[in-house]
Amino acid sequence: MRRIVVFCMLLVSASLHARTLYVSVKGDDRSAGSAANPLQSINRAVKLANAGDTVLLTAGTYRQTIRISGKAGNIDNPVYIIAQNKNTVIDGGAPAPGMGLDYNWIELNNTAWIVFQGISFVNGWTDPVNVKNSSYISFRYCNFKGGRKVILATGADTHHVLVEGCSWDQGGEKLWTIDKDVRGVDAWLSMHHELMGYYNGSLIDSRASGGSFVIRRNRITNAYNGIRFTSKKGYDANIEVYENDISNIRDNDFEPEHYAFNLHIYHNRSHNIHKTLSVDDVAGGYIYYYGNTVTMDSTAWAKKICSGFSKIYGGVDSLTYPLYFFNNSFFGYGKGFNAMEHRARMLKHYNNAYYFAGEQGLILEYIDPTNEFDNDITNKPWPSSIRNNALEKNGKTADVKFRNVFQRDLRLQPSSIAIDAGKQLSFPELQWTQSFKGKSVDVGAYEDNEPVQGPPYHFRKPENAAFHYTETPRVVRYYVNGNKLHLFFSEAMDAQSLSNNNIEIQCRNKKLKVQNSVLQDGAYEWIVETDTQLIANEISIGFIKKPVSVHGGVYTNWAAAIPVIAK
Repeated sequence: MRRIVVFCMLLVSASLHARTLYVSVKGDDRSAGSAANPLQSINRAVKLANAGDTVLLTAGTYRQTIRISGKAGNIDNPVYIIAQNKNTVIDGGAPAPGMGLDYNWIELNNTAWIVFQGISFVNGWTDPVNVKNSSYISFRYCNFKGGRKVILATGADTHHVLVEGCSWDQGGEKLWTIDKDVRGVDAWLSMHHELMGYYNGSLIDSRASGGSFVIRRNRITNAYNGIRFTSKKGYDANIEVYENDISNIRDNDFEPEHYAFNLHIYHNRSHNIHKTLSVDDVAGGYIYYYGNTVTMDSTAWAKKICSGFSKIYGGVDSLTYPLYFFNNSFFGYGKGFNAMEHRARMLKHYNNAYYFAGEQGLILEYIDPTNEFDNDITNKPWPSSIRNNALEKNGKTADVKFRNVFQRDLRLQPSSIAIDAGKQLSFPELQWTQSFKGKSVDVGAYEDNEPVQGPPYHFRKPENAAFHYTETPRVVRYYVNGNKLHLFFSEAMDAQSLSNNNIEIQCRNKKLKVQNSVLQDGAYEWIVETDTQLIANEISIGFIKKPVSVHGGVYTNWAAAIPVIAK
């Protein structure tokens, strides 16, 4: 499926009375907030804003902390806080990184339906964006520099946080290349839990939240971790992480800690990562990791830092439900797994392609009867733990022939042994069976040169869920097939609320006639047939009356995976 940039509706409101409040560093809070007479305080403008209003920050450097409490837009009309241009900067004022600092950019409490867009943030430490008991909060196309846990989401009433199209550089190139701290201690160790522990964070981190986060199409570089969730049972479930570009990470780019449930990680591109996926002492499961690519460059520094591709490790806790690790592609100089022992279990490892440029290959030390391997390809001999127990049923030892590893292109060459060499997968719990174009599924992250597809996201409450909200259904994926549009929803939909007359489809701004539609796959997939051929990146949709889920949740365009028609 082609990468689709979601249509930006941020300056469009359904409210006839929406207004724009202007803010300037040279403004006056006694003014009306017009373009000619802007306000000076961002917080003053937010206080005056109603649902659907836009707070427009004109160019300049603001040394203010945005504090919002008890403010709410609504499902149709968020409150927008938008930068005028790239020269709009919020400076937290931190003179240097450190632990326990309060140089914050944003503090949200008991707040809903707020959008931050296009703002640059600098000098914020330690956890400069605090989201507490707030929902439907969006960060779009923002630029972050600094911060430990940049966005810290806490509280069971915090749910539905979108981080899209943002960039984050935590410490510049020096964070990636520093070898030792001022005491001569190894930098990785120092950053982990010692003197430089103020780097041990991530772009977003959650603590006992209601989950339902979407993290997509971001660029993360020069950081200790990329994306991390630190949870406990019943919290922080339902997370989508896809199409992110992550490089120069001293530790892990994806790291669930303690507990994970219904986590979808796919179509991400990682380069120069110590470990890409770390599942260490984690309970829960239903983790779907697929279509990801991982590469390393050949510098001595990268070889030293990047010790392996993944870490699957059991401990006090271990997975109860599967970790589906399938159709990924790896090139590098480290090991396949740093560790896989001490009760590591429930790993379902299928159709993965590995090329080890160094001396080491896959390291799989612990074999549990719940772990499965099939149709994987590696250029190094299989470890004895797999070979002696005949656990890799149809694996091969061969060069998979990636197209151009040093340009991070891990598509397959036409002569690759990985073409049509995979195992077709099926996940009945998600009403999904893997599709393919040749004789069988390709091994690796691509199917016929397109990113391999996996099961669409379904909202699922974990056992003993600590949150109680009703999911507001949204479109989480779509694709076109001729004149048919396939829409996938986060919740099973009420059939009576979906009809031919209730949807509007435009292609190249032309309204199409809907001829037929059918709801299938447990009411999660709706197939709509139109009167003309569809073009995937030229369509948008809208509903005349919002459909509802079988649980009564009302449809939202929040984080929609398909462009929506502006009203």
